[in-house]
Amino acid sequence: MTEATKRPWGYVHHKGLDQHLVGATLENVAIVEDRFYNAKENAELIVKAVNSHDALVAALEVISGAIHSDEWDEMGALLEAIDKSVIAALEQVKS
Repeated sequence: MTEATKRPWGYVHHKGLDQHLVGATLENVAIVEDRFYNAKENAELIVKAVNSHDALVAALEVISGAIHSDEWDEMGALLEAIDKSVIAALEQVKS
């Protein structure tokens, strides 16, 4: 499997082409079409989703590891670790 384009991604509005280009700097990956006058918003959503991917995966891995952990006796510390990971991922997604 090939590697995905390196992150972080961004987007630019290419005024000459009147297109929103999404991808890493100088490595455009996609052109977002403007069908309902929402290309800018869709481009921003794509960029946010791609750039948040690693944090969300990390949070889910912590949660999955906790669920399968034998350390449920230390519930407070375990829940705190889960909570920190989820909060960090959510902050990145919501920004």
